[in-house]
Amino acid sequence: MLQRVHARSREKRLVIVLNSLGQPAGPTKEIVQEFKFFLGMVARDSELAPLNYRNFPSLPTLDKILDYV
Repeated sequence: MLQRVHARSREKRLVIVLNSLGQPAGPTKEIVQEFKFFLGMVARDSELAPLNYRNFPSLPTLDKILDYV
């Protein structure tokens, strides 16, 4: 459920380091894994990411998703 992640305030969010391809690389494997699970939960949220849109940029909720993440 990642309750610990969802309960974090904006000030307590962790910084994710990206590699040259824009993929999460650190600062630790545990933080990257937690971030991946969090993104998966956001993607499965039918209110934030409805399935009837094929392109991510065309989502009417794109600003909500980016703000939440």
